[in-house]
Amino acid sequence: MKSFVSVARVDSAAMYSAIALQEQAEKLKPVKLEVVERPFRAAVREALNFELVTAVNEVYSRKYYDFLRPNLPDPSPMLKHWDDVEKKRKTGQLFIDDPRPEDVQQGSIGDCYFDAALAAVAKVDPQAIKNAITDNGDGTYTVRFFQDGQPVFVQVDNELYYDKNSGTEKYGKSTNPNEMWVSIMEKAYAKLKGGYENIGNGGSPGAVMTAITGKDSWYTSSNTDSNQLWGLIDWAVKNNRPITAETPSAAEGKEGKKYDENGIASWHCYTIVGTQEDANGQKYVVLRNPWAYGEAKNTGYETDVDGDHDGMLDGNDGTFRITIEDFKKHYSGVVIGM
Repeated sequence: MKSFVSVARVDSAAMYSAIALQEQAEKLKPVKLEVVERPFRAAVREALNFELVTAVNEVYSRKYYDFLRPNLPDPSPMLKHWDDVEKKRKTGQLFIDDPRPEDVQQGSIGDCYFDAALAAVAKVDPQAIKNAITDNGDGTYTVRFFQDGQPVFVQVDNELYYDKNSGTEKYGKSTNPNEMWVSIMEKAYAKLKGGYENIGNGGSPGAVMTAITGKDSWYTSSNTDSNQLWGLIDWAVKNNRPITAETPSAAEGKEGKKYDENGIASWHCYTIVGTQEDANGQKYVVLRNPWAYGEAKNTGYETDVDGDHDGMLDGNDGTFRITIEDFKKHYSGVVIGM
C-alpha cells in the first residue's frame, strides 16, 4: 500500500534549516498530499537541497521523517583504539574560510577514501560542503548526506576521540586545529555507518562523493593509453568534477619496494587537484595525499608544486605532481564524480 504525505502548514522561514525540518516532522500525517503553496515548496527544497517537493499533488512513498536519523547511537571508536582514546569537546569555528582540500588531514584510521573524496568535493564545490552542515548553536551539528537517492540528516555533537598519550585528535581533522568541519563531517559519516570501525577499513570514494553531493560517480582504470587517461583527468579537472586516484595493494618484495622508494603509498587514495603540461609537452597529474604530507620522490624530476601560488614550492604538504607515465605505473584507476 502506498503512503501519501500531507505537508503541514508551517511558516516557510522555519524550514530553512535541517533542524527546523526535524521539529516540523511530527506534524506530518500519512494522508493524501493537498495543495501546497509555492513559497513553502521552495523553502522545503532549500532546506533539503534536494527536489523532494516538485509539484502540487505529488505523491511520495515515504514520510519526510523517514529521512531524519536523530536516534542513531554515537559512533564508537575502532576496536583497536578502545583503550587508547578518550572523548573531549572540541571548540573552534565550523569554517574559518571556504572549505579547501588543504584543510583535510586523515587521522589514525583507514578511511583515506573518505578524506580524499571530501577534499575532492571541497576543491570543486566548497559550497556543497557548507550546505551539508548546519551549526545548531548548542555544540551540535546536523549533517545532511544522501542515501538511496534521498537526503538523510545526522546530528552529532562536538565530542571527539583524542589520543590519551599525545592529546591530539585520533581521527580525521582539519590541518588548522581551530577549524571543525572535517571532524564533524567524518563523525557524522561514522555515525551514519554504525561507527568508526565500519568506515575505518577501506571503502569507496565514489560512495562518499555521492553521499555528500547526491550525484553519481564512475571508475576508470589506468590500464589505458597515457594520452587518453590524461585527457580524461584533465577534462574532469577543467569541468570541476571531484576526482580521486587509488593505488593497488602492494605485496612484500619488489612491488612493495617500488612504492616505498617512490614515496607513494600503496593501497591508498589520493585527491587529484590539478593537471599541468610543460613547454615540452610533458603532461603531469597533480595529487594530494590526505595525510597532509608524504609526496612522490626519486622520480628524476621536480615533483613539488606551488599550490598556493605564492611563487615558492610548498614543501612536504602532501601535494605533488608526477608524469602521466608514472601515474599509470603507480595508480590503478580514478573515480570521477558527476
